[in-house]
Amino acid sequence: MSMKTNKILLYTLLALPALLMQSCLKDQEDIFDKPASQRMSEYLQGAQEALVSAPYGWSFDYYPEENQSYGGFTYTIGFSNDADTVRFENNPDDGQLVSLYKMKSDDGPVLSFDTYNSFLHKYATPTDGKYQAEKGDFEFVIDSVGSDIIKVHGKKTGNTLYLRKLTEPAAQYMQKVVDMGDSFFPSEADLTIGGKPYQLVFTDLTNRQADIYDNGTYLTTTAYNFTDKGLRFYQPLSLNGVSVQDFTYDDDKLTLSADGVETSKFTVSPSVVASIFGDMLSGYNGKTVTKTIPHLDQFNVTCDASWVHISKSGNKLTVKVDATTDTKTIRKANIVFKNGDYKDSVNVSQYELSALLGSYKLKFKGASESASLGYEEAADGSQNLYLTVQGEYATLKFPLIYLSGSQSLLMQSGQLIGTASTNSGATYSLGNVFIYGGGSYWSSYRDNFFDLLSIEPGDKGGVNISLQGALLYTPDGSSLQSTGMTVEEIFIEAFESYPFTSSNLLGYLERWTSPVLVKTASAPAKGGVSTGNVAGSREYKMRAINPVRRSYFDFAPYRMESAKQFKLK
Repeated sequence: MSMKTNKILLYTLLALPALLMQSCLKDQEDIFDKPASQRMSEYLQGAQEALVSAPYGWSFDYYPEENQSYGGFTYTIGFSNDADTVRFENNPDDGQLVSLYKMKSDDGPVLSFDTYNSFLHKYATPTDGKYQAEKGDFEFVIDSVGSDIIKVHGKKTGNTLYLRKLTEPAAQYMQKVVDMGDSFFPSEADLTIGGKPYQLVFTDLTNRQADIYDNGTYLTTTAYNFTDKGLRFYQPLSLNGVSVQDFTYDDDKLTLSADGVETSKFTVSPSVVASIFGDMLSGYNGKTVTKTIPHLDQFNVTCDASWVHISKSGNKLTVKVDATTDTKTIRKANIVFKNGDYKDSVNVSQYELSALLGSYKLKFKGASESASLGYEEAADGSQNLYLTVQGEYATLKFPLIYLSGSQSLLMQSGQLIGTASTNSGATYSLGNVFIYGGGSYWSSYRDNFFDLLSIEPGDKGGVNISLQGALLYTPDGSSLQSTGMTVEEIFIEAFESYPFTSSNLLGYLERWTSPVLVKTASAPAKGGVSTGNVAGSREYKMRAINPVRRSYFDFAPYRMESAKQFKLK
């Protein structure tokens, strides 16, 4: 056989799979009497007709993040031909929101909520420095359409989710879901499933996670969401031959039940009970607080201080704090809620601002500086509260906000806290900057960040004030809401001029890591440390600050005058 013949045979063999593939594709296409695009269009139309036809709309069990680590949440969604009407269990008082949706072909038939809806996009919209948000979906591939249930999966997460046809008005159904979530706070439940004992331990009530044990042996972890009757696991679990997913919860009897499932013991969580009562603040005249605590009879409530008195009557818990004549110290106590092997506690604090005023040592990593907390009289006669620190290069005056209602101290970022001059005659304005989020973010030149200082009793009746507090931001003009992040460091930065901007930032003079104020002596409410500048006393070295750090918060700025009226959420 010649070389030319060999080449012809080789090319023929190489071409044969392609010829066979074309033949197969043609045969496959011949199976259907309509083109694929037409079939997809008709499927989407049928799915939309099913969505629109439900008179009360649909409940939607939604799980963000591919491992369901945030738990499940319930929505109700009503559909018209182009709009969706949405309710969300986490915002029951906000009623319903209307937005647009789309049925489209994209990796299969897709239900896309592609116009912004703050309910539906909550877990998919980046906020507070989370550039991936909670890794939620707003586009869902339609897997199957039934008369009462539609199965979908998240386009990003792959999570299997269900829309279930409602048999009552959406507002009525959602209220039942909200009430169920409000009444459900267990630590664990002992269940009998198919005649065999299991333990259901609720490890995270916020993110709705539960572990399942077989006679003390760990089996699995599952996320869950609330329904109008109880709770529903993310997916069915087979336990002792019984498929378990939906439970009915009876709050009066404290039972979880389903086909083949009974409750032998239900333990109410002390953590939730502690959060219901909350930390208690008292002035020197004393205070009495009474709150209704569900299932209070399950708990042993104690306190470690003789000046705090506890009494129970049914589900009402009363805590009384005695008055005191010692107005120079602060007192703290712990109230402990115990239920079986589980316990949690809240703090009782008794002090007023007068106990906080005085001289301090500001201690931070590697150094300490002298400081004082006191009032100074302004030109208009008003009294302003300042933390004054004798820094390495200048005297620093931090204006503070005292919220009498919560007995809290706030430090605002981006404030003019002093000036510094060099031997060369150059003078710079000084401002404070917060570093937070594991060192990933900084407040830059902005003045809309607030550090909630932590106040604790010190040695021999003294006071410790940590500046490493919870970072707060201003979502509106009247309240402050915690971001859940912590201030790790405070930088004293130099700017060419005031007000501060990104263009006139030069670098930082001092860096305080984990700063804490330790009280050394008391002081009168009026009068403070002199705040003169350090002019030409020494040369200082400007340090460059990492320009990569940037904040994701971008709210409108607030000056101290408006901040005085803030309330903490």
